[in-house]
Amino acid sequence: MGGPEGLTYKKKVLLYLREFDSLGERDVYPKEITQKGIADAVGIRRTHVSRVVRDLIDKGELKEKVGHVRGHSRKLKVYFLRAKGSERGQDLIDELKEVQVSVKKDGETFKCALTELNELLGNNSTLIEAIEILEESGEPLDLDKLGPMDYMKDLTGAPEVNQLYGRGEVLTRIDEWLRGSVPVAVLNGRRGYGSSSTARRFLDSVDDRHLLWIDVQKDDVEERLKGFYRAINEDAPVLIECIENTPALVVIDNYYQVEDELVDFLVDLLDNIGEGSSTKILVTTRKGLPVYERFYHREHLKEGKVVQIEVLPLNEEEVEMLFDKKLETSALRRIMLMTKGSPEIIKLLREGRVKEIEERSALVKEQISLLMFLKEKTE
Repeated sequence: MGGPEGLTYKKKVLLYLREFDSLGERDVYPKEITQKGIADAVGIRRTHVSRVVRDLIDKGELKEKVGHVRGHSRKLKVYFLRAKGSERGQDLIDELKEVQVSVKKDGETFKCALTELNELLGNNSTLIEAIEILEESGEPLDLDKLGPMDYMKDLTGAPEVNQLYGRGEVLTRIDEWLRGSVPVAVLNGRRGYGSSSTARRFLDSVDDRHLLWIDVQKDDVEERLKGFYRAINEDAPVLIECIENTPALVVIDNYYQVEDELVDFLVDLLDNIGEGSSTKILVTTRKGLPVYERFYHREHLKEGKVVQIEVLPLNEEEVEMLFDKKLETSALRRIMLMTKGSPEIIKLLREGRVKEIEERSALVKEQISLLMFLKEKTE
């Protein structure tokens, strides 16, 4: 294969459908694996795609079935790679790794592997999308002329975060989840452990997708979601299709003491959302959430639809960092025991805000007075 110009439509279809290898059997399929979805993705006429898929089926590389497709009332034909087709798709990717293309960025022209082009383009571009752009624009591909995608950012109601202590490991786990295939993550911690602040800080590092913040205690989740996708695309299809096809990160914050309608809405959403969904949903909640408020269960964790990320208490080293001084060992341990390593309470303690500690914790005045004394005991 000399380059992308050597890619026939059959090869493009194999490369494209390899993106859906992990889809598996389900009740409702995405439109992207119908004949129209394939035609749109690889730039082929609808009348031609039926001949291409038939040839691949005859070669034992593709299988066809009829199933329900999201957004359609009648069943349609959908397509999957067989093992032989998946292996051939991987062979094509290996061949394309050897193909060098000319790219221009920030005024400099350089070579890169064709299989790395989608990463340079960003915006969650797939390999087949990168190839289509290259074929349309020619070489050298001027990335500066393509320009960055204008992502929507609606963080109404999100907290302001100035300092965040001891959450590096949690931020890393959120990032790993975002780059993976699990569609939903639950950020779980006790009150005052900073789940909301951690989620908000993480958003500062995200620049390759649309962002939405929803406060469950103030917002109508379904209406905020629909409004968000309509703002991105005024012709937005049904909600679940938007979620599966729009590169976005949605934070659903303060999920506790919720109405049954919201639980039912999220249960239905989770049942229909597919692995590898373009929109990722991060839900912040409190430890000890009642069973009747949970929208996910053990089977969702096993199926790879949900991942739980625990927000743990601060450790002794992190508490001392927050106080910005070295405490006497016995005093530090008593502070840890009484505050349970809560970042919120320790911050209030550091600032001497006694009244707010009393309001936001189960500590009584005598205990707070003791804590105020202990925080001054330094080595």
